[in-house]
Formats: sequence, structure tokens, C-alpha cells
Amino acid sequence: MGFDSNPLNLDVNTVERLLNCLPYPFVVSEARNGTVETVFINQKFINEIGYNLDQITTREDWFLLAYPEHNYRTEITETWKKLYDEAIKIGGGEVSMKAKVLTANQGERWYEIKSSVIDRWGFVAFVDIHESVILREELQRVNRDKNQILSVLAHDIRSPILNIRGISELALNNVITPQEFSDVVKNLHHKTKELLEFIDTTLVWTRTNFDSMQVNITKVDTAEIVDSILKIYEDVIRQKQLIINVALKEAFNYSDREIIKIVVRNLVSNAIKFTPVNGSISIAFEKSKENFIISIKDTGEGIAPETLTKLLAEIHHSTSGTRGEDGLGLGLKLCRQLLDKINARLEIESEVGKGTLMKVVLPVGESL
Repeated sequence: MGFDSNPLNLDVNTVERLLNCLPYPFVVSEARNGTVETVFINQKFINEIGYNLDQITTREDWFLLAYPEHNYRTEITETWKKLYDEAIKIGGGEVSMKAKVLTANQGERWYEIKSSVIDRWGFVAFVDIHESVILREELQRVNRDKNQILSVLAHDIRSPILNIRGISELALNNVITPQEFSDVVKNLHHKTKELLEFIDTTLVWTRTNFDSMQVNITKVDTAEIVDSILKIYEDVIRQKQLIINVALKEAFNYSDREIIKIVVRNLVSNAIKFTPVNGSISIAFEKSKENFIISIKDTGEGIAPETLTKLLAEIHHSTSGTRGEDGLGLGLKLCRQLLDKINARLEIESEVGKGTLMKVVLPVGESL
């Protein structure tokens, strides 16, 4: 066992058998000449955490193996040493903390590490709390998602609903001419389409965050998807007199059609909204051995560096288009989360006053 004295006045073999019967990993250490040395680990420790006595002869060896990330190791080391040294000074006491341990057998797991200090001896137990910590983190994530959904709905839906209400009140009060009434109906149609699009985006994002969307890999005709999306926005394109350049011949790839459609629709919608009258939007693709790239480039307002930083950091940021169109607050975050599901990514390049380039970088897929 390695004791040069027996603090409990028990037979060494008896102590070893007792510690090996414990239902959790257990370590005995001894403070010697300024160093805390490991003198015993039980079989449960070897089986569950996976390190043997030769690998963790000192406390420093343990910290290097259990906490390989430098900053986290520094945090854990400083906290543990402070608690342990304080207990040693008063001749004994209890030390306890929660930490994420890199085990040799199961990867990273959360443990509550409890130590009793008796004179120069430390008796350390590792209680596995991984499942409860992960469950708590998941509940916290779900609550954050719910709060964000409510926040976005309150922010982004209120404006179009108020616009629709104001327009409908004008029609009901008969304060407009027949021609104005016709314009009002067209405006209502446009506004409701925007609102339905936003609700659809929100619902998809919600399903994605609760892991209920299943990836379905099929042969995807990107050109057909782009064509159908442009038809949805043809009225707005005509009103803003936008020039649309499409170079998507034989744009086939194997991926999830629904995800591609949602992502491209969001990006095309943003390009239309933030491109001024008489501006242009170019949609193209390029294919290499590894990647299939859909690019959407506009001559719009561009994105300021600080705003782009927020977007890339997934901080909710909603802005209005060139005609006061409502921005899809969840749009880019939704795109990135959906693309993660198919091992793809979104790249953004932008310059204020010169426009924005969005690239959907997909892996070249094969039929499954």
C-alpha cells in the first residue's frame, strides 16, 4: 500500500481490502517534503477512471492527466491546493469540489471529488455526477432556447402584425379610394407572406433545437430550388428592379433537400431585403473534389464589422431592409445550426457600402 505509518492503526491488507470494496473510485495520498504523493488507488479507480499508480505518483501527475487543458487545469489546481492546504494547516478537514475529469476509459466525465484530510494523509473519493450535470445543462439549454424564442417572437412578429392591423383599419374605415384599396390588399398579401415565412423559420429552428429534425440525404437539384425561391419573391424583385444573375447549371449534389431549401431561402431573402433599388444579386455554385459551394452575392448595404461579429457569435441581431422590411432575426443562426446537421458551414464576407457574399459550403455527397 505504501504507508510508512498507519494513521488508523489497521492492518495494511485489511485497509486495502476495505478500500477495494468501496463502490466508487478512491485514492490515498500523503504529504511528503512539500509534495503530495499518491500511495494507493483502489480497483474501482483503475476500472472506471483508468489510471494506475505508476501514472499518478504525485498530485501534479494527476492534474496533468485529468485536466489536460491548461486554463482549466490552472483553475482546478489553484482551487484544490487552496482547499487542501487550508485543511492541512488545521490538522484535518473536508475538501470537496466538482470538476470535469478526463478519464482514460470514458473520456471527460463530471465528478464530485471529496477528500478527508487527516494529518498529512488525504483520502479522496470520486463520485460520478456526470448524468445529473449533463441533464442540468440540457435543461438550462432548453430554457435558454425557450426564452430566446419568446424574445424573438415578441420582437419580430409585433412589427408586421401592427402593420397589417393598421392597413386593415384603413380599409375597414373606408378612408381610402378603390385604387388605394387594391394597393392595400397587395400590401396585406405581401405582409402576411413575410409573417408566414418568419413563423415557418421559427418553427423549423425550434424543431432543430429540440433535435426532432431527421436528416434525409437525397439527390438535390440546387438550380430547381433556387428557381422556386426566386418565384416566391418575384413581386419584390420587380418592385425593387433588381437584376438577378443565376449560374446554376447541373447543380446536383447529395444532401438534405429541406435543409438546403430553408438555408438558401433565408440567404436569398436577406439579399433581396438589403439590396437597394436597381441593385443586383448573383447566385452561383462551384464544385471541387471535396466541396459543393452555393454562393449568393449582393450589391447591398453590407454588414458593419461589429454587426458581423455579433452574427458570427450567434447573438440575436435584427435589422431592417432597404424598404423597412423586417429582418429575420433567427435567419443566420438557423442556417448555421441546420448546416451543422449535414457537416456543412456558412461563410460570410461583407464590406459596408459594397455588399455581402454568403457561401454555403457543403461536402460533396454520395447517395446513401
